[in-house]
Amino acid sequence: MSDEIYVGDSGTQLLIDMGEDLSEAVSVVVKARKPDGTEEDWAGEVYQPVDGLMQYIRVALTTSMIDAAGTYKLQPYITFASWSGYGTTCTISVLRTFK
Repeated sequence: MSDEIYVGDSGTQLLIDMGEDLSEAVSVVVKARKPDGTEEDWAGEVYQPVDGLMQYIRVALTTSMIDAAGTYKLQPYITFASWSGYGTTCTISVLRTFK
């Protein structure tokens, strides 16, 4: 395993720290903009590490999600019973494999 993300990786767990309690979230989506400008909605789930707070969004990456090298912009969209809105945009770098 690697700390880096490569094109074609599958099963990599991406964690986004929201810094706030998400235990009452009704739905969690991560809006993704790929290096070519296309946009997708990635399903996320609230994640609580052992002895931690429920402030993380977890996304299990698949090969179809990370199908190009470059910078991906990710923006969480969270729905609560009384509020819906966006979190701060973050980026990940996806690398080409060595051939």
